[in-house]
Amino acid sequence: MKILTKIDPISTAKIFALIWTVSSFIMGVFVVGTSSFLSAFSNQFFTQMGFDVSVYLLYGWTAVITMPIIQGIVGFIIGLVIAWTYNYTAKWVGEIKIELK
Repeated sequence: MKILTKIDPISTAKIFALIWTVSSFIMGVFVVGTSSFLSAFSNQFFTQMGFDVSVYLLYGWTAVITMPIIQGIVGFIIGLVIAWTYNYTAKWVGEIKIELK
């Protein structure tokens, strides 16, 4: 039985940033696909209602470009906070015990 005594905050933050960036990019691609679908099949309906359909495409590309950057920064900060919280509370509560083979 091994005991996890400390987590390196920077390495944890990098892993969190990478995971959040990649998942946000995948969601951004999904949003672009959905936006393209809505603009292609509902152009006439939305223009009759007074909405600008190009906003859907603009939102989709914005999601692909800016959201992974923002989510990467947020993921980095959350990774730092989680590692710091574990390192601080493990002293008081006890470390995590891991069984490795």
